[in-house]
Amino acid sequence: MYSEINGTRKTLGDVDVFYHDGIYHLFHLVLPNHDYIAHAVSNNCFQWRRVENALFLGHPGSWDDSMLWTIHVTPHPFRKGWWRMFYTGISRRDQGLKQRIGMAESDNLYEWKKAPVHWQDRRSELPYDLPGRTPQPPFEQDLDSPYPLESDPKYYESEIDEGRHWVSFRDPYYFREDGSGWLLASARVNHGPITRRGCVAVMEEVGPGRFEARPPLHHPGLYDDIEVPNLFKLDSEYYLIGSMREDAKIRYWHTRQIGEPWRSYSDNVLLAAGNYAGRICHDDRGI
Repeated sequence: MYSEINGTRKTLGDVDVFYHDGIYHLFHLVLPNHDYIAHAVSNNCFQWRRVENALFLGHPGSWDDSMLWTIHVTPHPFRKGWWRMFYTGISRRDQGLKQRIGMAESDNLYEWKKAPVHWQDRRSELPYDLPGRTPQPPFEQDLDSPYPLESDPKYYESEIDEGRHWVSFRDPYYFREDGSGWLLASARVNHGPITRRGCVAVMEEVGPGRFEARPPLHHPGLYDDIEVPNLFKLDSEYYLIGSMREDAKIRYWHTRQIGEPWRSYSDNVLLAAGNYAGRICHDDRGI
């Protein structure tokens, strides 16, 4: 259906498909370098055309200057006719051991601008003033910005010296209902057996772009990570989907009401081994 050019060493990573005005927009990682988010479009989901890349690595010193990981595109709830892209980034400064979540905005789905960040380059041994060099830092900075979002120690592993000695906080997924919004992420609780801490973290959007951590949406106590979480509602039931490295399968849980226990059937495999990092998307005909 869609692939990189034959003969190239590049391959597709996690994908996110967004439908708007008769066009399907497919955003995806490019492996193995993870250095940009690619973008392809189609009007039928079978014939695709590559267009402008959506995002690139940050310049050296940025919080996302090492790799870009999974993204999620969603309508902007506070700017009509705009969209937001939440994305995962890692930095060279901490050797990629601490995952964070950033955000970019667009008014046309083709040109994206990263949100200002509060990140500061602490490598004080490097001079900022060099002949011909533009003012630093090499990114738009706002010390009051909430971005990049980081794992909250109140509920989740947040420091490199915990658990596996690297921080899971990736694969954002934004869910909105009845005027309220929540940002989901693959994370790990800060207690319990090391290989069973995988959970779906959740942050509530308490103001435009302002998120506060909440207890895990789901922590089954069975997995090292629950990757690429999805949440959607179908026929009065909420469904939560995640991918598990342990058996390379996509599994799901369901509940009638968020806050009540998640249920699963004896076999909650949605897609068998070999299918991974699945995302639910919607068009004008539904899911």
